Amino acid sequence: MALGDPIGPLQDVEPSIVTFKELCSKNDWFPVFYQVLPTHIDAYKLLDFDALPIGHEAIIDLTCFTLDGSQNKTLRNSYNKMIRNGYHYDVIQPPYSARMLRELSYISNDWLFAHRATEMRFSLGWFNESYLNTCPILLVRDREGFIEAFANLVAEFQAGEIAVDLMRYRQHSESGLMDFLFVSLFQWGHEQGYKSFNLGLSALSGVGEHSNDPIMERALNFIYQNVNRIYNFRGLHSFKEKFHPLWSPRYLIYPGATNLPTVSGALFQASLGGGILSLMRRA
Repeated sequence: MALGDPIGPLQDVEPSIVTFKELCSKNDWFPVFYQVLPTHIDAYKLLDFDALPIGHEAIIDLTCFTLDGSQNKTLRNSYNKMIRNGYHYDVIQPPYSARMLRELSYISNDWLFAHRATEMRFSLGWFNESYLNTCPILLVRDREGFIEAFANLVAEFQAGEIAVDLMRYRQHSESGLMDFLFVSLFQWGHEQGYKSFNLGLSALSGVGEHSNDPIMERALNFIYQNVNRIYNFRGLHSFKEKFHPLWSPRYLIYPGATNLPTVSGALFQASLGGGILSLMRRA
């Protein structure tokens, strides 16, 4: 299972897919590509893969992001309230002290407990001290300087793009904290010369919305519309939508419909770390 498309010169993409497919065949594996861009869909299909839309990634254009205008009134008011209440941010760089990592670990565990969650894997980061020591971290502090939230920042393979990965905050945090955190992330990214900010995948959004869409896509849309106890698909999408991102489709590339149940099980196992039992414990 590969995360994303091959990265490199365009002329090398198809040969790379072929080589990966041959490697998997020699080991009796199913080759799968997860969260690929629409750019190379035709190349995958020519090589006998199927493509299933799995959602859209939210991309913020940092060159024109603003809090001005009537459509941003709620977000602007939320951000300004946090400023008035003494909230501020700073970005720290590795290496981090053991004391700092302990404090961030406490916040992370508090967030996991509040959300009845376990760490996700594969396409998302999880709390790991070695990993965090490779990237900058934005801290949101209250009036007294205590850390209320943090997010680590990862440079994307796309030129001029940066992304948020691990994002955690304390229980019972003040309303508006997450709005403040994300606006701060955008401001910092723009100041550092980045052109865009990737907010990650909004899973299943925009999939199977029309009656003539394939039955599998319509089944995913049913999950998106109705399954909220385990994962709040629509709530996450609505939160990202308030920042007016550009929505870019993402796909699962897999070797034939008959293998899709096996592929889906492998993807769940890779993403959940502890397997399907981890997901069931959240219900």
